[in-house]
Amino acid sequence: MQSMQKLVHEEGFGLESVNLRDLATKYGVTSLTALAAAHNRALHSGAGPFTFSAPIVTGGLAALGGSVTVTLDPDGTVHWRGHMHDSGADGYDYAVGAVLRSPKGKVLAFAHSGHVGGTFTSGSRDDDWDEPQKNENLRPLSVGDFANATLATHLEYESNIGSFFEGLFAWVLRSAIGEAFHGFGELIFFGTEMGSLITTGSLVSGARIAEGSLWLAGPSNTLWALTAEGIASAGSNSKEVEQADYDWANEEVFRGALPPRDRLVITDTSGPGNRPFTVPRYDGKITLNLGSSRFPNPRANPPDGSTFIHELVHACQIDHSKAGVEIILKEAAFDVSAGTGYQYGSPDQDYTVLNLEHQAQIVEDWFIGNTRRNNTNAIQFQFPPKDNDRNPYFRYIQDNVRLGLF
Repeated sequence: MQSMQKLVHEEGFGLESVNLRDLATKYGVTSLTALAAAHNRALHSGAGPFTFSAPIVTGGLAALGGSVTVTLDPDGTVHWRGHMHDSGADGYDYAVGAVLRSPKGKVLAFAHSGHVGGTFTSGSRDDDWDEPQKNENLRPLSVGDFANATLATHLEYESNIGSFFEGLFAWVLRSAIGEAFHGFGELIFFGTEMGSLITTGSLVSGARIAEGSLWLAGPSNTLWALTAEGIASAGSNSKEVEQADYDWANEEVFRGALPPRDRLVITDTSGPGNRPFTVPRYDGKITLNLGSSRFPNPRANPPDGSTFIHELVHACQIDHSKAGVEIILKEAAFDVSAGTGYQYGSPDQDYTVLNLEHQAQIVEDWFIGNTRRNNTNAIQFQFPPKDNDRNPYFRYIQDNVRLGLF
């Protein structure tokens, strides 16, 4: 039988508290086996297609207009189409954006830029595009959520395409925030220009403060927003983990389980309450967002390097997890935004079913032992640091962490 974690994820619940009985009631079944079968039938039957269109109208004397259309197919394929026309004397460089918001608060964002010529300028008066794309985060079961969605559009036009595309991006973020995100949220975007902006423009370091939220550029054309109060800063500096720090952490704890060093990036971004956090980035790298105080030396503050070790556990989770990088990113974003607890319980549990923070805190507490009083609830405080003999939690380091089993 497929895992319940995967089933719940495909149903679009993410990390919300889900009662499997509610899902069983939804499908009218009485067992987990029947629930999985009903879920698979719904997954392959799909919903839609759904088509949304809107005109693009300019005010004043501008002779630029057109329309955009978004179509969602049952298999999750999204078609982003549009037509722009110049009926005047002047030519225009332009950028058009659209945001499709479902009643449940799910958001898809689109962007396109181009040029249309006028009577006295070069280029065609018409610009058409049709971009079919499929994103693994828009599952077939989620398509039905957009049956009664609303489509909003925005147009910017002038001679400097770079500057006003930044303005369009800001509009997308403002429109996406709306009422969709409470604590954290996901924005899936379509259109090649939006991806280019993230990898070369204002989100090149992987994070940005916009409209009161910390936005993170994730993999598979996703943006993640943390809207909790107390966000410290979106830093602008990043660097690879230095060889000496990598070797130290590998020798002290991980023994070969770390991701390759060239995938690990330290930034001076920090989350709510100045908390560090670690997430996968759009380019396949893993960012350890340690804040400005730890950026020069990740082993400082505290001086034993335990925070660095904790965040490297998260890097290993991302690198080794079979749950999928989007699930890991969503849980990491939720943990940062909500400030989830670190109380992990007894050492007789299955390490792979513990949440991300519990797994990382077990390793950190084993690492610091009785050297600091803030060992989580003194669970491992009776043991010396890195105790391999008497500390019952060492089995998790030996049998899970060092083998990449998360």
